Amino acid sequence: MSQSPQSHLDAISQFPPGVSGCLDAGPEVMARLNNSTRFMGVLWRAGMVIGILLILFINLGAAAPPQPSPVSPAAANLRTSLQNVLYTLRDAILQKDFDKYVSVYARRIRGNQMVRYWDRFDTLKKEVAIDKIEVIDPNNAVALVTWHTKTKDLRTGKVSSDTDSERIMFTRKNGKWLILPDEDMP
Repeated sequence: MSQSPQSHLDAISQFPPGVSGCLDAGPEVMARLNNSTRFMGVLWRAGMVIGILLILFINLGAAAPPQPSPVSPAAANLRTSLQNVLYTLRDAILQKDFDKYVSVYARRIRGNQMVRYWDRFDTLKKEVAIDKIEVIDPNNAVALVTWHTKTKDLRTGKVSSDTDSERIMFTRKNGKWLILPDEDMP
């Protein structure tokens, strides 16, 4: 059985020549080795801290998506009120209900064009969306509205789809929103 060394120096002396060369170096070489080792340790720790911070920032960004700007209750109520008027108009067109059709207008209209349209076409589907609302004053607003319509020509049987956008002027009378006829728009 071999004898174990009594000290570290005895153990180092048992290494083959050249392996212990750096340990035999003077204090300047040892200080340089020690400083570079410390510097590498500092760099490694700084890299770890930066990596952890990046992971935290990425996770926080993913967890909190940007929130849309809140809609004021008044704006939400206005949109709902105007949509309800347009839904009534849409239902009147789908049902070919003349009384319901004229009920959404601010003044009595003749509606001759609509009756002629109903004589020629069946409206199979009519969707409406308000794209934008511009409030003029508390009792007047203009909405940019898009209609998606599917109709059937009663003479030819041809079915067609159409998308139209228009500006519709609304006015409030006795607390109820109504459509101003095109000829009344400024």
